[in-house]
Amino acid sequence: MTTWLTDDPEEEVVYWAFNLTNFDEHNFRKYLVVMIGHDDSSQRRLEDLIAAVSR
Repeated sequence: MTTWLTDDPEEEVVYWAFNLTNFDEHNFRKYLVVMIGHDDSSQRRLEDLIAAVSR
């Protein structure tokens, strides 16, 4: 899945990506998250959001 969601809250984007991408016979269990650009605080925020929705 590739998406560009500039106006949506980060929490909603991460929740959607990890919880609502399964359909029909597709039941994804492993995900690849690619962060373009880098700063430590953004990376930590993304990791925290992923951990919160992956429980």
